[in-house]
Amino acid sequence: MEFDGTLPDGDYTVKVNKFGYFQGTATVTITPDYCGSLVVRVNLTPCDVNCDNNSFRTYVYDEATGNPIKTAVVTITGPSYRVVSYTDKNGWTPLILGAKLPGTYTVTAVKGGYSTGSVTVQYEEYCGQQIISSIPLKKN
Repeated sequence: MEFDGTLPDGDYTVKVNKFGYFQGTATVTITPDYCGSLVVRVNLTPCDVNCDNNSFRTYVYDEATGNPIKTAVVTITGPSYRVVSYTDKNGWTPLILGAKLPGTYTVTAVKGGYSTGSVTVQYEEYCGQQIISSIPLKKN
């Protein structure tokens, strides 16, 4: 990959995704006196091609107060995939593992006394991806 441009001084994280590998990252620092090319090496670790260690996790909270909502029903739907879970006392669903197809997924939260909330997330095709979504719910 090549980038031709100017970056402000600071630390940058480079992320590389490739199917069949865990996401790789490397950090690079651009200093005020640096001018020229920069080579960034990112190591990728292979994983099982089934990529069944990808995960979804959702946080559901009250839009007005910011407080977590427990026992909300959370449904995740996407290409050939559907799973239902519940939030704990801290507003989080458990870690939902499993192989998924790349594409757009809809995460919906329902709780009595609140309007339904949903978000869409994009799932890419690489191992070890963690999708964390948060959904605010508004009281009826």
